[in-house]
Amino acid sequence: MVRARKTNVHIGLFKLISSNVHKRPLRNVAIAACFAFVIGTMVTAGFLVAGAQMSVQAGVDKMGADMIVIPYAPYSKDSGIFFTGQTNLNNFNGSIVQDIEATPGVLRVTPQVFAAYIESVPWCKYPVQLIGFDPSSDFTISPLMQTSITGLSSDEIVVGQYVRGDIGTAINIAEKNYTIVSRLEMTGFSPDYSVYFTMEEAYNVSTSVNHVSGGYLAQNGDISAVFVKADRSIGIDPVLYWISSLNPGVLVYPMTALGREVTAQFATTTQTLYLTTAVVILVSMPLVALISMMGANERRREIGILRAMGATTPYVFRMIFMEAVLLAIIGGVIGIIASSALMWGLHDWITSSLHTTFLWPSIWTVMAQVAVALMAGIILAGLAAIIPAYRVSQMEPYDSLRRE
Repeated sequence: MVRARKTNVHIGLFKLISSNVHKRPLRNVAIAACFAFVIGTMVTAGFLVAGAQMSVQAGVDKMGADMIVIPYAPYSKDSGIFFTGQTNLNNFNGSIVQDIEATPGVLRVTPQVFAAYIESVPWCKYPVQLIGFDPSSDFTISPLMQTSITGLSSDEIVVGQYVRGDIGTAINIAEKNYTIVSRLEMTGFSPDYSVYFTMEEAYNVSTSVNHVSGGYLAQNGDISAVFVKADRSIGIDPVLYWISSLNPGVLVYPMTALGREVTAQFATTTQTLYLTTAVVILVSMPLVALISMMGANERRREIGILRAMGATTPYVFRMIFMEAVLLAIIGGVIGIIASSALMWGLHDWITSSLHTTFLWPSIWTVMAQVAVALMAGIILAGLAAIIPAYRVSQMEPYDSLRRE
């Protein structure tokens, strides 16, 4: 009498998993698409947050001011005036500059005036801010200039990176030609699409320009904001407190707080993305588990044959489990590519709609976000596949083969 001997199966696990994926395209495409959406949404949200933070930080670091002083206006977010294109409808009297300069702990001050906001011009693809500054006292715009200047006449301007035109060429603003004498470095926020005049010329431009937000006009002597450099040995917070206490009707913002103003504009978008991701995760886990179980039931004869050929329980468990992980990786890669392409294509729209330049995060930040999102997708796939993989792996060959 010859006794049957059980042998181990020698079919390559990855080859078998790949074959299973190819043989059931519709089911597997649905699972991969689910993971593509989840992982792609996570990467997109991470891009937005990291890009906004980098944009603001890059600009703030290049400016020499420690804080900005603006008129108190309870009905508007005036702190964003020079950073997000929001018009400050209130202005200071020019004497505020001397008052702030006399505050203990203040080393330097320089004024600026918001002259106008133009929605569309031929020499810039974004809406443009027209701003007056004082070249003699300035320490915020001058450090950003690619070409240093000794002074600025009434028909000369300094422009941001997104304003077209070489140094020495002229652009027309309110029926007057202005010569570009210097360009600013990329900052990551509103100076990139701003034009800077002398204070005196800014008042003239404000009167001449027709497309002014809300009919706003800057009058001679008006000051929209005062940038302050504080004595670091005393500390920024005490100086901020003294300016606020000694000068009623002002709001004082540290430059770091202004960064949060710009970043907050991304909050609604990123919160929506994260909420959508959470909902998809809650729905996809049982969905992936159900699809995996249905797929396992469809293949019960195949699994029974594998078990009869000697496939062990761990082998079958790994096959079902790793198939779900493979689909998560495939979907994740597709989602990452799609989200990257989407962000690249919408870069100009993000900059235009949020009125702030969007800088790409560093390659290391992107790689970390991609790794975290992909790992989250793999963990999700693993959790969803554990129960189906366990149940299928426990099937006896006889039961698998005889069930209709």
